[in-house]
Amino acid sequence: MTKIESLVIALASEAHKRVWTTGSNVSKQTRSAQAVCGVWQDAVRTELGNRFAAELGLGHDAVNEKIDLVDTKERVAYELKASEKNPHMEFYRDIFKVLVFNRRNPKNQLRKLIFITPEKGAAKLDKAFAKDVTAIAFKAGVEVEIAPI
Repeated sequence: MTKIESLVIALASEAHKRVWTTGSNVSKQTRSAQAVCGVWQDAVRTELGNRFAAELGLGHDAVNEKIDLVDTKERVAYELKASEKNPHMEFYRDIFKVLVFNRRNPKNQLRKLIFITPEKGAAKLDKAFAKDVTAIAFKAGVEVEIAPI
């Protein structure tokens, strides 16, 4: 892991600690997750500059599909799953988002996805299936790393 990657993850952890609230109200949890992501994106861009693109679209007709944060210099995608609940659903979807992005942007392909999630969520992804999916992504040219916060 590079120094920049470590800093982006640390900023995600700080935003999560400051903003995340737990509860059973789905709407409130969604707003909390969006707030964490926004605070994190702003902190990264303030700290590291405009080489980071927030909410980067996949291109063409995938208007609603976006990657949380992309280091446009190093070609690294970052996705933040603020809740520890059901991380696998977001994890697999995020891998596909990067693969689709690469397919649609052959001259600007992403080389890595860092999936950031709370420790309990990351532990749920330490399974054979997730490792197989990560290996498949690697064969497609994308390294995948799970970063617990």
